[in-house]
Amino acid sequence: TRVVCELRCLGRRLRIAVQDQGHQPGGPRLRRCSDDEHGRGLLLVDTMSSAWGSHDAGDDAGRIVWAELPHGMGQPC
Repeated sequence: TRVVCELRCLGRRLRIAVQDQGHQPGGPRLRRCSDDEHGRGLLLVDTMSSAWGSHDAGDDAGRIVWAELPHGMGQPC
């Protein structure tokens, strides 16, 4: 399985994007029930990020999930 990770500075935010070959219809779903066995990683992403989402990579290349984290330093990253 091929996984591509991209980090990009956007002013005072860090954007992280991960592409894999997954094709889950509708993309990943955030689950807030503590007894769920899946989706806990997205709960962390949702808590720590200022925004996140996903979209098809196109050309049957899988899915891209991205998150933007605030950069806490006084200077842009």
